[in-house]
Amino acid sequence: MRTKRLMPRRRVIVLATICCMLFASACFAASMIVSYEGHAPSSPQCTNYDDLSSLTNDLGYEAIIPENFSNGYFFENATLGTEEGKDADGNTVASGKVIDVTYSSPNNCDINLDVNPVVAANDASIYNKTRDVNGVTVGGGTFIIKFVPPDYEKTEDDIALESEGNFQISYGSDSIEEHSYVSASFEKDGIQYTLLADGDNQPSLDELMDMAAEMIK
Repeated sequence: MRTKRLMPRRRVIVLATICCMLFASACFAASMIVSYEGHAPSSPQCTNYDDLSSLTNDLGYEAIIPENFSNGYFFENATLGTEEGKDADGNTVASGKVIDVTYSSPNNCDINLDVNPVVAANDASIYNKTRDVNGVTVGGGTFIIKFVPPDYEKTEDDIALESEGNFQISYGSDSIEEHSYVSASFEKDGIQYTLLADGDNQPSLDELMDMAAEMIK
């Protein structure tokens, strides 16, 4: 059975939420960004790696997008989208084209790779682990996101968990759901790369960091 896959809209929400947790102190302070807004098509635009250039030609920057990894994960599809960083008044202060790539494995577990020029700063303090790879810092962590309806009121437990840094509430869901995620990120040449896994059979944090290291070498 295939591990539950993040739908495009949910991926955008999850990645934006993790960005808020990971990059708040560095990126937000520098650019006054307090939130992110992402847009992407509801279905993949590319399902063949050989055709990937049809999307990457529109990025406006060089991106590291492997065809496969040594642990068996292989390219399945890719989607081009946009992301905007907003200030406290809702004004767009940064924007760019992003690409979301899905990799699958023989055991039917999916991993998403987000390539993003808007978010380009690491706050290493929130990571569970960090690793230096040829001068590039790879940070990895586990996170919990609680999806709640728009009128949800935070509980004392919610507030306490948020203060620990690895828990975030995302408003707009029809029901209350909690999901755990494993993420590994690094910045190279001003572009932020985030590998994200969700589901009961998600890869280990070390495995995800190994994949990030492969991209850098």
